[in-house]
Amino acid sequence: MVVTIYGNPSALILFPNTMNITLIICAPLALAPQAFFIYRLWRLSQNLALVGFCSLLAACRFAFHLIVGITAIHMRNIALVIDQWKWSITTMFVTSVACDAIVAIAVTHILRTQRTEFRRTSWIIDKLIFYSVATGLITIGGELAQALCFWAMPHNYVWLGFYAVESGLYTNSLLAALNSRAVFDRTWTIQPSTDRSSHPSYPRSATGDKAPYFSVVNIPSEDERSGQGESPYKGQF
Repeated sequence: MVVTIYGNPSALILFPNTMNITLIICAPLALAPQAFFIYRLWRLSQNLALVGFCSLLAACRFAFHLIVGITAIHMRNIALVIDQWKWSITTMFVTSVACDAIVAIAVTHILRTQRTEFRRTSWIIDKLIFYSVATGLITIGGELAQALCFWAMPHNYVWLGFYAVESGLYTNSLLAALNSRAVFDRTWTIQPSTDRSSHPSYPRSATGDKAPYFSVVNIPSEDERSGQGESPYKGQF
């Protein structure tokens, strides 16, 4: 925009074609990660009412997102879209933040109630809680920044800058959640071996340097409780 329409400030009042495409594509890109996290909540809680409410929020957010995108394509004028459809944009922000926050809080609460007196299991659950909170905060923080800028400064278009990277935040949070499952499956059976001191124990490598040492940890009583040797959360996270 700063190259092709340089010297023509009046052109900035119209949505460029690239922004129109972004408005439409962001809707399904945001819905897919939210659906995945809601499905994960269902696998953990089996609470139909909670999952149904979160699904309704995600569907409403998707619908209002499409409404704003289609309206922007037809009207083109940014100021007109903001003035006439401010309620729709606000509803989109509120439902999105509410959905992400409820899912993150619910997953965190469920995982905390599943902590056991086994140190390794509790350590895995703490890591799962950390990943759940972190991935939730990424999208919630982006949506809140976007909403606050829109409510405080609707006509300087700073909120559109956050909107342009919104789909990237959702897709990266989804990829982080998917990749973390492989990490946790490996961590369930392989953990770093440490001595009783505060420093880890490393054997010497052939070059004389300290090399990381990993040993397989087997806790029969814990495996018996889970019913098998692999992580009880495999397939859920």
